[in-house]
Amino acid sequence: MTLYTSVLDYQRYSIRGGSGEGGGLEFDYAANWSFHPLEMVTFFIPSFMGFGGATYWGKMPFTDYPLYFSVIVFLLAGLAILLRRDRTTWIMTIVALFSLLVSFGKHLPLLYGPLFKLLPYFNKFRVPSMIHIILDIAMLILAGIGLQALFELRTQLPQLKPMERSRKMKGVKRYLYAFTGIVLLLVLIVLLGKSIYMGMAGSGGHTLNEAQRLEAYNKALLDSFKSIGLLALAIVLIFQFLKNNLTRLTLTLSLSAMVIFDLIMVDAKIIHPRDKSDEKAFFAATPAVQYLKQEKELYRIFPVLDDKSGNWYMYHLIPNISGYSAAKVRLYQDFLDETGFGSQDRYGLNSFMSKYWRVGMRDNRVTPVEVPLDQIAPERRAFDSAMLDMLNVKYLVLQYLPLNDPRYQPVADPEQIPLYRNTTVLPRAFFADSTRQFTGRKNIFDFMKSGRFDPRRVAIIEENPPFAVAPAGANTAEITRHDLHQIDIAAQVKSPTILVLSEIYYPAGWKAYVDGKETRIFKTNYLLRGLFLRPGDHQIVFKFDPASYRAGKWISTLTLLLLLGLLGYALWLLYQRRRKQPPVTA
Repeated sequence: MTLYTSVLDYQRYSIRGGSGEGGGLEFDYAANWSFHPLEMVTFFIPSFMGFGGATYWGKMPFTDYPLYFSVIVFLLAGLAILLRRDRTTWIMTIVALFSLLVSFGKHLPLLYGPLFKLLPYFNKFRVPSMIHIILDIAMLILAGIGLQALFELRTQLPQLKPMERSRKMKGVKRYLYAFTGIVLLLVLIVLLGKSIYMGMAGSGGHTLNEAQRLEAYNKALLDSFKSIGLLALAIVLIFQFLKNNLTRLTLTLSLSAMVIFDLIMVDAKIIHPRDKSDEKAFFAATPAVQYLKQEKELYRIFPVLDDKSGNWYMYHLIPNISGYSAAKVRLYQDFLDETGFGSQDRYGLNSFMSKYWRVGMRDNRVTPVEVPLDQIAPERRAFDSAMLDMLNVKYLVLQYLPLNDPRYQPVADPEQIPLYRNTTVLPRAFFADSTRQFTGRKNIFDFMKSGRFDPRRVAIIEENPPFAVAPAGANTAEITRHDLHQIDIAAQVKSPTILVLSEIYYPAGWKAYVDGKETRIFKTNYLLRGLFLRPGDHQIVFKFDPASYRAGKWISTLTLLLLLGLLGYALWLLYQRRRKQPPVTA
């Protein structure tokens, strides 16, 4: 329960829930990876759409694997609907059908649109196809019911009148033959329609070359033979069972083994166990990483031009203002959107680097051209510099192109260590000389982009300050402890001031204590934390202690105690019942 209460708390401040317009994701963003109805063909032949990766040619932006749960599971689930139409079967059928329809997402806006707009919390989730986990569970339950229905049918057949027995068997045969016919039709399309398949694979939204289309076709062909072979064997086993030539155990074990084999054949294309040495080779420390690990002060990096993936530096515990998260803090996403630090143009340049370099065509080749500093808008340079300074970005990672700006100096030969030191970086905790009050994202960033914002000179707050501040002067602040849940600062304050901590403002749990007394944290510079301090020597503690976590912990503890109590009570009742039973006499 602690997980759920914490996530529920967090979503209010994330891109899934936090925004000035009511919260939730935008429809187009949330509806990415909607499951197209045509891709239901992969329920029968998993590689029909190219399986995943470079060979995928379906309707989703990309995928690594099909949403496949075994053709035999599908077959048995249908038998449940045919032979055992009780409450459980209908409930699971409705759950499976509803999950499938919801997974269509933007391809079925009549259903997904109202759910997205009206159903509470629905717009906090993205990737409609993820609901297939519910579809898979429902289909597995239906498959179990279908197998049980076969057991019951064989028991009932001898007791039925000939006409009733014939009618039952005809229904089963028609279903099995119809199911086989659908799969066989798909197999024939792949087997006999190679040119048609290759054309379909090349006409979608994905650009597949000839070799990739051929690989997709070969995968589909192999899966076609596998599916029709497994299906034929399963049907033979079912008929033999109904003729009393197989036991229940034999049928159950045989079908289970076939399902396991079927899924292993799919999983083997997804899961590639590797030796530990491969991990070490991928994350091998570069000269830049080796240099950064020698840094003693708190710092962050900004990979401006880098061939490492977004979260690669996490492996080395190097703080990074880039990286990927599926549920970013709303304030930080706003920051990335305003600065452009989190996006790239088609040449791989983000907003920071594109002001120093322009990309043009020369001799029919893409050629970067350096922009002289005097041709760069001073406001833009000042804004980018202020953002990096206040985020404690001490180093920039730049490969491929040099950075000729006196604010950023190479730590060594850039060919050897592609690191540039930010010469104007601010420490993780710093003081500002004054405050300015603005409200709203637009007003705040308009001021920041005006060229007049210097985080040393002014701290932007969104509410009335408790008192006026004076220039920082000789004020000092030293971070004595810094971990995930607590930050301790020793501060010497000569005049009333505001202390800015370069950590994300997150009111759902972070509390500040000055000399043991809880103190209000002000949202500062749109995304950071600020404390107003009066003159004196202060011990400051920022502590993460969310009420949602404590509530979840208590709920979990009480629930566990309740369950243990119920278990004890049930055992006591069982004991009392056995005591009252008369002894068995010979």
